[in-house]
Amino acid sequence: MRILALLALMPVASLAATSQRWDFKVFLDQREIGTHTFVVTDEGDSRTVQSDARLRVKILGINAYRYHHSDTEYWTGDCLQRIDSR
Repeated sequence: MRILALLALMPVASLAATSQRWDFKVFLDQREIGTHTFVVTDEGDSRTVQSDARLRVKILGINAYRYHHSDTEYWTGDCLQRIDSR
């Protein structure tokens, strides 16, 4: 009976999501101005890619430029299904 229970759990374990994360510092010349992060999550044939960029440039202590971009891509196999972005 224990072997049967173990075999029943194996397909579920193989579908568990796995994630990888990359964190980057963004530079303008030699000065750090922000970050850009990617998180890729695979679950079976589906993949989700999340991206978040936050940049800020100051000149004489005043914000001269500010940028924030966030998006999520939804993939099935090699086919992009949807992008949510702001």
